[in-house]
Amino acid sequence: MLRRLFYLFPKKSQVQAVVDELKKKNIDYGRMHTLAKDDVDLDGLPLATARQSSDFGAKLESWFWGMNLLIFFIALVLILFAAFTESWYLMILGLFVATANILLGNYFVSKIPSVHLDQFRGALSHGEILLMVDVPHWRVREIDKVVTRHHPEAYPGGVGWTIEALHI
Repeated sequence: MLRRLFYLFPKKSQVQAVVDELKKKNIDYGRMHTLAKDDVDLDGLPLATARQSSDFGAKLESWFWGMNLLIFFIALVLILFAAFTESWYLMILGLFVATANILLGNYFVSKIPSVHLDQFRGALSHGEILLMVDVPHWRVREIDKVVTRHHPEAYPGGVGWTIEALHI
């Protein structure tokens, strides 16, 4: 899983300068994505794919959260059923599933950053350009320092996640 860094820029030339600098820092061109409203010129910049533009990651995250809740409530029903039938094996299984579900949900919420495109829709509608950069978690600080120190016009929008194999 990669981390996705979000930066807003007012001008295309500023984005191009950052993209050129990141290429020098060995960030693959395919791991940089730009997004803007339709009338903003993005020629020469790495464009976001349809999945990236639709924020498929947020939809996937919502689906997983819904599944987490469903599994938890099924485990609770299993525990109640086991209590009425005095089936200790079913009760232990239900408790195990519910506990594992809570722990996995807590891990996801506390360890996985959660910034999504919806947070940038207002800025994009005003003509700003969003640059998304996908990097391994151990390069987040390094790349953030490069962008924010060398380009004060960049507005850091936070960190999200992406799965490269899913192209999101």
